[in-house]
Amino acid sequence: MARTGPQTAEATAWSEALREYRPSLEDLRADTLVDVVRRCQELADQDQTVDFMLMISRIQLVIHTQSAQASLKLSVREVHNQLCMENKPALRTFHEWIQQGSRFATLAAGGTVYLLMMIANRGMRATIGNLEARTARAVGNLLRCPDAGTLIPRLVRRHIMPVVQKWKESVPLTLAALFTPSVLSEVGVPREALCSDIAISDKFFSNIKQGDFVLLDRSSIWTSESAPSVPVPALTAGPIMAPPVTLYTTYDPQRLQNKRTRTRQDADREEVWEWTEEERTIAGGAYKVQNITELETKLSSFYKEGVRSELDYLLITPEVLPYIRDALKIEAIDASLLAFVCTSMPADMRESLYAMFLSCMDNPDCLKDVDSSSQGFEDHFQALHFSYYNRHCTRGDNAPTDVAPEYLRREGAIRTNRSQLIPYRSKDTTDKEAIYQNFVVVFEEVFAWIDSILARYLPEEYTILEAEIEVLPGNSRSPVHPFGGFVVNLNVTTRAHRDGKDLSVCFVMPLGKFQGGELVLVEPGLVLRLRSGDFVVFPSKKVTHFNMHYKGKRASLVLQTDNELTVWTKDRNGWTAHISSV
Repeated sequence: MARTGPQTAEATAWSEALREYRPSLEDLRADTLVDVVRRCQELADQDQTVDFMLMISRIQLVIHTQSAQASLKLSVREVHNQLCMENKPALRTFHEWIQQGSRFATLAAGGTVYLLMMIANRGMRATIGNLEARTARAVGNLLRCPDAGTLIPRLVRRHIMPVVQKWKESVPLTLAALFTPSVLSEVGVPREALCSDIAISDKFFSNIKQGDFVLLDRSSIWTSESAPSVPVPALTAGPIMAPPVTLYTTYDPQRLQNKRTRTRQDADREEVWEWTEEERTIAGGAYKVQNITELETKLSSFYKEGVRSELDYLLITPEVLPYIRDALKIEAIDASLLAFVCTSMPADMRESLYAMFLSCMDNPDCLKDVDSSSQGFEDHFQALHFSYYNRHCTRGDNAPTDVAPEYLRREGAIRTNRSQLIPYRSKDTTDKEAIYQNFVVVFEEVFAWIDSILARYLPEEYTILEAEIEVLPGNSRSPVHPFGGFVVNLNVTTRAHRDGKDLSVCFVMPLGKFQGGELVLVEPGLVLRLRSGDFVVFPSKKVTHFNMHYKGKRASLVLQTDNELTVWTKDRNGWTAHISSV
């Protein structure tokens, strides 16, 4: 209750600002979908501009508050008390603004004002503003002086500096356009100084008192000679210029030998591991095809009555795919997908992939340098599941329609699980939210590239997957469209298994620095050697699979969709009467 007054004052100020700046009702009327989309785009652009201005304003607030403190010997509270204005923000809010301004100043000290433009453009203002001081300082130091012994310089050079350079060229600014002459004069910065001048920028932001260790001296990576001088090139779908090579086989998914897994249904984990080790030995002797023509010839007679021989495997390497057409599609006798292999990730994206992956994790040493063949069946790999699930949901069949589901309880049950009435996010998405959000942001362009490849070359599978995530609760969007979620496997060596809870197909992409780790598709008899950044799409619920042993540091990114989402799509888990606009 103590904050009611200030909060009410701020709410009043906000409502007055809204009335002053909101478009007229006439402006908001739109006759067509195109009109609405255009309006959304215009406001989104304005939103980015406002975010940038807000960050600069927070920095200005820090500077002016510190100036008042220094000249009048006042505390922050006393500076706030001396503010003579209507609708004065609460002291708590004033402190929060100064804290946020300090974070923005630290990031600008690392990557210039243009880094703040990049932050605004990516919608990350709130996230950056709420960073811990030591985290902001660590980021500032990484930007100014990347450790030459790590992958960070590559990330800075390939992903930060080109964007900063792009903004420099697009929006040439002087510091006088952002800060008052008196502030610049106090620091000894000329009014005509450009924000892009690294030395001037460092001099200006180093004068903002942070009450923290000063940032490291800037390395030569930021000098004009080494900085990229061209805007960021637009990502394309890679070098694929024609439809993928499509090979047709006589493999029959309906044959009993192919429908059932080759491991015993009642086998325990140790027995499955032993069977997998035996099968790894067989797969290790796979025949390595030399080119696409030989692969086509081998596949034409590889299956006898739709089934492969127990001891036959074919090894397919990236070198098999012809130049330009860096994608391979293998179909079963019924024209269903056996495997789609793509090796066409853009070179700049592939080179940065490993560093991007490590930057998303909370522990930079999460990947261990191992020889997986020395590990036994008791060694487990870590898996992080960031997906939408519809498993074990409480159905609403015959539930009263005049009572909200939140107030219903299952008859005769001790408790009712109301968190699983509708599709829900996996536990890791909440427990490891920071890692999840890191992947959503850092891998955005990778996920978009994957989406474009799948839409272009696997339209039937794409449509099936897309249909299930188009109706997620709250019109939620999956970051890995058209899949419902993704799994991050660390130090992964899988035993033979099928993913019975997957919908239709899954996507697998290895990442890291490793040798080996080939993906083995047991029933089709295919051994797929994938480099970091290559990927395969295959029917994971119908084909037994595992990966070969590897040496080095290896992770994998798996995109999948929970098969139970089909139930939600079909009848909304029996809650149709309670769902709006079904």
